[in-house]
Amino acid sequence: MVQDWGGPIGLSLAGRRPERIRRLVIGNTFAWPLEGEIRIRLFSWLMGGPVGRLLTWAFNFVPRFFFSRGLHSRVSTEVLQAYLAPWQQRARRTAAVIAPRQLIRASEYLREVESGLPRLIDRPTLIVWGTRDFAFGPQERQRFKRLFPHHHTVLFDRASHFLQEDAGDEIATEIRKWADETQ
Repeated sequence: MVQDWGGPIGLSLAGRRPERIRRLVIGNTFAWPLEGEIRIRLFSWLMGGPVGRLLTWAFNFVPRFFFSRGLHSRVSTEVLQAYLAPWQQRARRTAAVIAPRQLIRASEYLREVESGLPRLIDRPTLIVWGTRDFAFGPQERQRFKRLFPHHHTVLFDRASHFLQEDAGDEIATEIRKWADETQ
């Protein structure tokens, strides 16, 4: 299963080694360059640039933003603290702005990922998608549906970007059901 940055990372590996892949499960993600998307360019510039670095150093802004917008369901204080724990020390917060910056800077890598996708088009694909995602929406989902003609799509209306947290049990049920049907 791939989701968020796991999409380009996992699908890159899958495209290079398609003989190792029997099926795909794709959640809110992407697998192609995004520099043409103005909303992504602005997000990358703001969150991954000087403003995002300063706000993250001072207030842990980028992680707090992601977890305030990326979860539809409220999580316990303990769970939220566990998600934010890696960035409690200011010296470690710089890493939080790298991923947003790479949305635009990683275009060459993302072109390579995209070029490997045709090697996977015959694979059964389950697309699980949180419909309340602030980052990846219907346009990315539709593109995956076009790329993978042997897909089954399940939408989760009460899930956002971190759909595994919002709908983990439901996703597991859908994966089991779909895996039984595609053996």
